[in-house]
Amino acid sequence: MASINKVSSLLFPSIVNENLTVNQITQNAYENDIENVQNNIMMNLIKNDYSELLETLFEKECILCLPIKTLFKPVDEILITEDYISSYILELTPLETEFKTLNNKSVTINGSIISTGEGFSSRTSAQILFENDYTNDTQGYSRTFTIYFIDSFLEDIKRETLGSNNEIYHSNTSIQNVNVISILPEENKNTLKLFTERTMDNIMQNLDTIDSIKIEIENLYNFTRNIIEGLSANALAELIEKTNTSTDSLIKLIEQYVHEETYDIVFFKICSLKNKEDTNLMNSIASVQYIDLPQIGLSYELADNLDRAIKHFKLISTLRTPMEKIKCLTNSIRILMSQPIYLSTDSLFDDKKDEQVVLSADQLIPLVLLLVLRSNVLNLNSNLCYMKDFSMTIDVNHGEQGFALSTLEAVFLYLENVQSSWVDISKRNRNIWETLKTGTLEEFKELYEEEEEKERAKNEGKRKEEEEDEGNNKDKNQQNEDHPSTNIVHIENIIESKDKEGNDLVLLAASVGRVDMMKFLIEEQDHTLYTKNYEGNNPMHLAILNDRKELIKYLSSLPLTTNDYKKKNMDYQESFLRSTSSILLNNLANEESDETQKIIKILMNKQNHDRVTPQMLLIKNSKQKLLDCFQNEYLDLLSINEPSFSYDTPLILACKEGHYELIKFLIENGADCSYQNPLGNTAFFYADEISMKLLLDHCKEWDHLDHLSRCPNKPNPNIKNKESITPIIHHCREGHDEVVQMMLKYSFVDITTKDMSGHTCLHYACSKSSIDLIEKLISFKSISVNAKTNEGNTPLHIAVYRNNLDMVKLLLKLQADPTIKNSKNKTPVAFTKNDEILDLLDNYIIVNKRGKSNEKFAMVTRGKIKDDTILFTLKSGRFGDINSILTVKRSLSDFLFLRQQLVFEYPHACITNLKDFSNVSKVISNKEISLTAENKLIEKCSNRINKMLSFLLKHKTYSQHELIGEFLIIPSFDNEMINERTMKKCQSMREKIMNEYPTSVENIDEKIKKLKNQESKLNQDVNSVKQISNVMKKLSKNHKELSNSFRRIRYGIGKPSSLIIDDKRPVLSTLRKLSNSYYNEELLDMDISEIFADLVNDIIGAKTSIPYYEELVNQYQSLAKRHRGLSDNINILEEQEKNYSGPSRPPNDERLLLLNSLNRDYDILTQEFHSVGTLLNYVTPNISMDLKTFNIWYEQEIASTFARYITREIEISKSNVSEIKNALDLIKNMKSDLQKLPLISKNETI
Repeated sequence: MASINKVSSLLFPSIVNENLTVNQITQNAYENDIENVQNNIMMNLIKNDYSELLETLFEKECILCLPIKTLFKPVDEILITEDYISSYILELTPLETEFKTLNNKSVTINGSIISTGEGFSSRTSAQILFENDYTNDTQGYSRTFTIYFIDSFLEDIKRETLGSNNEIYHSNTSIQNVNVISILPEENKNTLKLFTERTMDNIMQNLDTIDSIKIEIENLYNFTRNIIEGLSANALAELIEKTNTSTDSLIKLIEQYVHEETYDIVFFKICSLKNKEDTNLMNSIASVQYIDLPQIGLSYELADNLDRAIKHFKLISTLRTPMEKIKCLTNSIRILMSQPIYLSTDSLFDDKKDEQVVLSADQLIPLVLLLVLRSNVLNLNSNLCYMKDFSMTIDVNHGEQGFALSTLEAVFLYLENVQSSWVDISKRNRNIWETLKTGTLEEFKELYEEEEEKERAKNEGKRKEEEEDEGNNKDKNQQNEDHPSTNIVHIENIIESKDKEGNDLVLLAASVGRVDMMKFLIEEQDHTLYTKNYEGNNPMHLAILNDRKELIKYLSSLPLTTNDYKKKNMDYQESFLRSTSSILLNNLANEESDETQKIIKILMNKQNHDRVTPQMLLIKNSKQKLLDCFQNEYLDLLSINEPSFSYDTPLILACKEGHYELIKFLIENGADCSYQNPLGNTAFFYADEISMKLLLDHCKEWDHLDHLSRCPNKPNPNIKNKESITPIIHHCREGHDEVVQMMLKYSFVDITTKDMSGHTCLHYACSKSSIDLIEKLISFKSISVNAKTNEGNTPLHIAVYRNNLDMVKLLLKLQADPTIKNSKNKTPVAFTKNDEILDLLDNYIIVNKRGKSNEKFAMVTRGKIKDDTILFTLKSGRFGDINSILTVKRSLSDFLFLRQQLVFEYPHACITNLKDFSNVSKVISNKEISLTAENKLIEKCSNRINKMLSFLLKHKTYSQHELIGEFLIIPSFDNEMINERTMKKCQSMREKIMNEYPTSVENIDEKIKKLKNQESKLNQDVNSVKQISNVMKKLSKNHKELSNSFRRIRYGIGKPSSLIIDDKRPVLSTLRKLSNSYYNEELLDMDISEIFADLVNDIIGAKTSIPYYEELVNQYQSLAKRHRGLSDNINILEEQEKNYSGPSRPPNDERLLLLNSLNRDYDILTQEFHSVGTLLNYVTPNISMDLKTFNIWYEQEIASTFARYITREIEISKSNVSEIKNALDLIKNMKSDLQKLPLISKNETI
């Protein structure tokens, strides 16, 4: 606790104060924690402008990688787009370390490092400083997503930048690739085109001086500028907007256009006019091009800067405008004057620290001179003229550009009057280098001795001058102590000079393979082999690169003497000091060992600037003839079990390159197959199929080998690396199917092992491997097809995420369980949108559900909103028989139509109420409906429809109905045709009822009483269900609050200001799992309280049959009463007619007419009365059966819902047992660590 986490200074600069107490720092950090979210530009944009992204974060429980607020600038609020933010939102995947952003870019998370991949403009990485959950308080803490606070951007924000020191080609990056002329009105474009063509013709045919050409180009520039400036204010503003530039940049665009259009003719003309000057300059360059840095007063420390500047300066001939050429020159000089990246010194293996280089103005001219000499750029005088005389907008006489141009001009003047001594030195350098390469040994010796004699004479003269001025030198030395000079040594010694690649005589001999020259230099002239060129290559590098086997053989025979060691030309790197060679050298220096060591052993392990050693080169680029030249000495040359500076042994390097003969050789000579490099990888990690067979055969035969011809450590193909993965897991992860197939042939290869995240071979194989390999792996009984990672993902989760249909089929066929949920409570279905895979998963989920074997089922498996309705996937078939499953698409209106037809045909039916679904289209058409609301609506409709289908299939009559069969099987049907058919069927059914059922109804009051009792029971059930729903809501709320409590604890511990725990990840992971398990809507697909509440609609559907029956009874009773009354009236009239004794009545007598009318009415009423009676007799048993069926179904539904709730609680308890145990262990460890901390007094500060 005495030190502050370094992250705090980056996140919260205001809290880092050495005078603050721990409590003050914690309080400030807490406040800054909140500010990191509340005052973060990206987070504010998500909440205020891009609410759909926020909804997606909550709905999909994504991860938001949020750059800390200090990285943003105010202008970023305008520049950040929705697509840009989508690159920071990661969707959960079963791969756990590999993620996809919302805009389908790839991201990898290893530990606390986030790395970008495919889809991003560049590969970059960021560190997770800390993480926390973001919770929507308005939702009762039920919706949460994770925020990773990161220390840098994953994708650069495209801010408008002015010129920078690192620009290379263009003088203004914001205006490149913009053709301002193409945006002009057509009339202006044509005018400008004609004027440009006339200008170019005039230059080509009539102008022969630089000044006249310059004037013509200026005229074209001014004409173009006048055209643009003559545009109307609106047109000019539109032009600036289209080019996305400023007025000043627009002027540069004009200049760029002029020079781009005229470059080919203008520069050709300049080269013609400057031909003599260019030729003279090239001749001067040729006369001194072989001169070395120290020979003109420069240090080798500047060689790297010079090399980088040369590569840059060579581009000047490819550029077409003065602006670009001047920028190239300016940047080249900047590189020359910058601090060297690494220093190339005379004593290349000296162990002293590099001194800082201070470049004076006197050094710059020689350095630019060498830049010109070694870049070989043609027409340099013409380029200088073009830059100085034809620049329109750059001040070529002042500032940085003026300094660069005047420096280049000074170098040209110097080369016109180059010193004769420099010409002589350059010539002598070339002679000795060419003689070494192509001459005889005698010629080289003679030239070498001449140069030695010249150097001795020169040194003798200097010695005499120093003796004469000894008194003056003392004063100068005192003055030098007060004013230190730069560390530049003037060396004119031809023997010690280097060519432009940094090769001295020894390195040149190595590159051309001159063994005789090398012997002369090393054995007779005492040159050192511990030298390297500007690329860091030593003699052995060059010999191997150029396939100089005789020279390699010679170098391998050279001993390492005590004098070599005392020269202190060795490279004391940490890895070398740990090696056996270091011990032998120390013994050699202390003269404790007379054994002669070989120089080759040191040279073979020296890195160049690309970190490549000769040993690595030999293995990587070797040819059989090169290997053969060592024969028995090859073993000593490679230091078989001693790693190079790359920490890889020859065996690992040979496996990387696939050199099978070399692998055999190394194994036979005791190479350690179990050696681990810094990554923890053994040779098994780098082996291909053939190499792996060689290694595994060696493992198999190791016990039977002679002790002298085998490595001391038994080879183990199951050693885990730093990532805790074994070789077989590594090859499964990388998709090396052939290698894995080879490893599976050996029983001692452990195929059951897991990595730190719990992934098995099968998990990784499902991500990248072939079907054949999956089958091979699962054929081993020790591998579980349903093995879970630490996050609960099975191989099926991964195969589904990869959208590999064939692999999903195979896994399901091999008993993979599609219902297993991971720690986020997601089944494999959640990781794909592929309809074929979803159908396949649905089929296997349904067919394995608990139910009577061969029992019919029909259910909606999923739905999606389309065209203001919900389109459902409807599946039907028989449990246990996957081949019986049929799939059709049905809209919500189709289900409403189905219920409508059934109720029309069977008005007494107790079918679930769907009346409230008629308004769904209005809800969906509301564009403001959130993704969460959409999903909940689909879940609600699916749940209700499935209950309706379940009831229909359990009903004896409805389950056999032809409309149900058609609805479950036929892809589409004609509603009008079905409606007409239903009408006809109802008419036929009515006639059948009339013929089969009696007309009179008995015990009607008793039947009504029974129905009233049933209605009363249903009303009680409604109240009970509502009460249960309320209780469940309270229980659900308790779960949410408990979950939120864990989130609060996790938030407190996750803060950077929490200094108690160093490694917070195990604690945070445990708290997240506890929080997710105690409340997650995914666990039940729908909230339990809502499921109980929705049962009310089932009861309402059942209750609708009772009012229908009551209406029939009332109608029957009313008809019966009317029937009796009419019958009595007719009887009275008929009795009166019988007793009538008067004259016969005429046909139109009123009493006869009335009697006839009453008889007709009686017949009609009797028919209606009998019809209602037969219908009532038909309905009475059917409604009783429906209500009975409903009660049975309803009780089962209640029991099923309670079972789901209990199962949920059991699942939570089971999943939390291990997590709570882990939490207790962590608390114990924390308590133990806290007891070890020193006590801090109240007044003590940090």
